[in-house]
Amino acid sequence: MSYTTGVATDYKNLLSILATFIAANGWTILNQNETLLQVRGSGDGTDEIYGHINLSEDSANSRYVWEIAGSVYYRADKAWSYQPRGNQNYGGTHIYAAFWNAPITYWITCNSYRFIIVAKVSTYYKHMHFGFIKPCATKAQYPYPLLVGGMGSWYTGYSDTGPSAYWSGNHNGYDYAHSNLYLPDSMWAYVNNSSENSGYPGRRYCKAYSLYHGLRGSFFKSPDGSYLLAPYYIRNTFIDDIYGEIDGIYWITGYENTSENIVTVNGVNYIVFQDNGRSGYADFCALRMN
Repeated sequence: MSYTTGVATDYKNLLSILATFIAANGWTILNQNETLLQVRGSGDGTDEIYGHINLSEDSANSRYVWEIAGSVYYRADKAWSYQPRGNQNYGGTHIYAAFWNAPITYWITCNSYRFIIVAKVSTYYKHMHFGFIKPCATKAQYPYPLLVGGMGSWYTGYSDTGPSAYWSGNHNGYDYAHSNLYLPDSMWAYVNNSSENSGYPGRRYCKAYSLYHGLRGSFFKSPDGSYLLAPYYIRNTFIDDIYGEIDGIYWITGYENTSENIVTVNGVNYIVFQDNGRSGYADFCALRMN
């Protein structure tokens, strides 16, 4: 796994930086311009993991937005939002992250299966994920465990306090659907969306959670004073099926902790980030750096 950090000049420059970095770490650029990036990940060498990022803006309302999408194949003759079995059209929804048109500090980790982006916009931390989770199944049983993660809707600005990260498990309404997961039955599920009981037929609802999900609002450090990390899993909300683990990002307490703090556990470095502008003990994650 590779890691990089730096400062982009604006939200468009961040896309260019991402493209350069992932192209050096197992991803093929299929199509790229100033506001569009379409890529293919190689996974174990036999995988083909297709992703699409499209940028749009409404400068009058200070909206500078990335939309992140996944598909099962790439067709050069199709628009980015109408790729084969893309999440926008096959049971999923649109996944966004909001930025500004000014310098952005970023942290990116990447391997051939997935890339994760954390971006600091003013005092807010934006989280994005694209690629495979680690499935709780064989490859034959679950060949395409693709998670597309973001936070918020197109109508939210960077300082909107409603959106929450794809890993957080917070429920904030239909417009804040944080991520989509491609299921073994070839349909997309909503992850961390509160519409699960709203009567929408045929839609799937999942939740990201850690082993300490029920306790994490009050859980402090380990008895020896060290930080305890726990993986995030994605499970079905209704039948408690566990689909897999999100690779490279972990729950960590916010107790005596702060964003951009670096902690070392068993010789591995992790950098701590909060969920958007939240600062409760349960609102932090740890991104593996090496």
